[in-house]
Amino acid sequence: MAKHQTRQNLVEGAVVLTGAMIVVKLFGALFKIFVLKQLSGIGAAYFNTSYTLFTPIYSLALAGFPTAVAKMVANFDVQKRYRDIKKTMRVAKILFVAVGLLGSLILGLVAYPYVTMNSMEGAFWATVAIAPSLLFLCVTSVYRGYYEGLRNMRPTAVSEIVEVVVKVLVGLVLTWAVIQAGNTQFENTGRVFGQAAETAEAAYLLIMPYAAAAAILGVTASTLAGMLYIALRHRIRGDGISKEECAAAPKPVGARSIVKSLVKIAIPISLGAFVLNLATLIDTMTITNAMNRAFTQRFEEIRAIFGSVVPKENFTPELFGTFLYGAYSFAFSIFNLIPAFTGIFGKSALPNVVNCWTAKHQEGLKRNIESTLRMSSLIAVPAGIGLSVLAKPILTLLYSSQPAEVAIACPAMQIMGISVIFLAILTPAFSILQAMDQVYLPVKLMLIGSGIKILVNLLLIPTPQVNLKGAAYGTLACYVFIATASIRMVRRTACVKLSFTSMFLKPLIAGVFCGVSAWACFGLLSRDIPQTAAVLAAVAAGGFVYLLVLLLIKGVSKQDMKMFPKGEKIAKTLEKWGLIG
Repeated sequence: MAKHQTRQNLVEGAVVLTGAMIVVKLFGALFKIFVLKQLSGIGAAYFNTSYTLFTPIYSLALAGFPTAVAKMVANFDVQKRYRDIKKTMRVAKILFVAVGLLGSLILGLVAYPYVTMNSMEGAFWATVAIAPSLLFLCVTSVYRGYYEGLRNMRPTAVSEIVEVVVKVLVGLVLTWAVIQAGNTQFENTGRVFGQAAETAEAAYLLIMPYAAAAAILGVTASTLAGMLYIALRHRIRGDGISKEECAAAPKPVGARSIVKSLVKIAIPISLGAFVLNLATLIDTMTITNAMNRAFTQRFEEIRAIFGSVVPKENFTPELFGTFLYGAYSFAFSIFNLIPAFTGIFGKSALPNVVNCWTAKHQEGLKRNIESTLRMSSLIAVPAGIGLSVLAKPILTLLYSSQPAEVAIACPAMQIMGISVIFLAILTPAFSILQAMDQVYLPVKLMLIGSGIKILVNLLLIPTPQVNLKGAAYGTLACYVFIATASIRMVRRTACVKLSFTSMFLKPLIAGVFCGVSAWACFGLLSRDIPQTAAVLAAVAAGGFVYLLVLLLIKGVSKQDMKMFPKGEKIAKTLEKWGLIG
């Protein structure tokens, strides 16, 4: 395959990843929805507790790796140093396999003290079950970064699809099988996995740790499948760099130099990603501990606040806090969808920004930065506002069989809908800063933001009238600060004048109209038609109004539209009607 055939520009690469992301997030949402339906509040708390420990450690070990490889490969590609590209791949695999083994070992060793510290002993087996995935993801990240640096997003896209399909199939089947086996044992013997259970509620509590571990095993199996796919693809199809190009390239640099460069790039990026994911870990550690502290003195008062929605089980204060945290985690199954979509623009933009930054091409740098942030805003603003105004109907639609969890998660989701706008924008902004060699800046911003979140959480969560909403307010305060500061630093570092009107103001204006129309539509239709139909109609109405207002205020640029397939023709039509900037 000729090398030039794999090259994709910013939007072409983003389109490839977006197509994959739609599939990934659809299946991922189905996985979360059906797993949480099977686990309910207590099991969801165990599942989320293990996953929130895995995520920052995964980020620390892995997030910087594909970015470091992609950045080095992109730099070598500009210089036509194809032998350096090949050597970077070989050295990175050895280095990152070692890191993956170490990360898996660390995760296994800290599992017990972590769950004990958070009064979540039932999450132990789930935490252990996810440890091997770090090794698999380390290997996968090398291949993904390699192809992304060559501006070929397809291998990453397909490997992500393979992962999510395996996760859904294996995770759901294993979870169902464990729950069925536990219930059957209880009905036949009065015991669950070797432990006596006097009531069905007691049996449920004994089953949940193993059911959560089964769900997590689906995640581990998926990372193994993704690794096997992309490794085999590379072996069979290669990377598009011809033997002639390698032969004509200069002699490669030494392995020590490559390792030094990889570590220099990866460590600050990994630290930034680690701190970025600290928000959920902070929630895990502060929600349960803050609620338990409040329960010590004001349990009955807090119990009364949730008295109309909690299940009938007579939970102890500790189990009640676990249930509340598990219900709160229902909102995160939706919260993380939007940043995943906007993150692909940052990933696709990285090699393009690197090229412009290296070549000191200011106009191209400005164009790529504005396009990346504008497209992120165009997705994040309406989606975030929509989640906020339709929080209850959306949660009810997804988790109709868990009314208690929905009622608890809804107030937090309304706040988090606004938070997600800022999170979705800062993710690609971090990629841009990293591409411009500001690798330590995101770390500093995230540390300050995390400090803000910890402070707000500890102040607000123990207050009975605020309770779980305190964590949502902490998340909002954290991401508002980081997003605004990161955009300011992007502008200062790039030394270009950015159009804030086109990037943020126009999407915000259209987003407000979108939210109002969706809220009004649901309010009117929900009285006369089934709620599911009303939610879908409200989403459709909000989307239609958003696109209409966006075109009327010329919120989409001609340059952006030209980068899409057949975008030239669409741009001409919209320009003729005066609907494009």
